[in-house]
Amino acid sequence: MWDPANISPLVAMPAAENCAFSGHVFRVMGGQVGLYKGWNVVEQFESDKRWTVEELAAATASIPARPDTEIPGSHVKSMRGN
Repeated sequence: MWDPANISPLVAMPAAENCAFSGHVFRVMGGQVGLYKGWNVVEQFESDKRWTVEELAAATASIPARPDTEIPGSHVKSMRGN
C-alpha cells in the first residue's frame, strides 16, 4: 500500500504529451487516487492493483483540464445544498 512505486503513474500521467491537466492537486494512497478542491477530496479513483499510466488517464478522463471549472462528482450536490 505505501510503496513509493504507487505514485509513479500519477507523476508520469501529467508529464504525458496528451495530458491537459494544469493546476490540480492529487494524492495517492495505495490504489486510491484523490483529487482535491480546496482542502477536500472531491473525486476519488480506486484500483485493487497498482495503476498504470493508461488506466489512470482513462479513469480521470472526465476531470476538466483546469481546476477553476466545476469538477463533476458527488460533492457538487452537497455543496449546492440539494
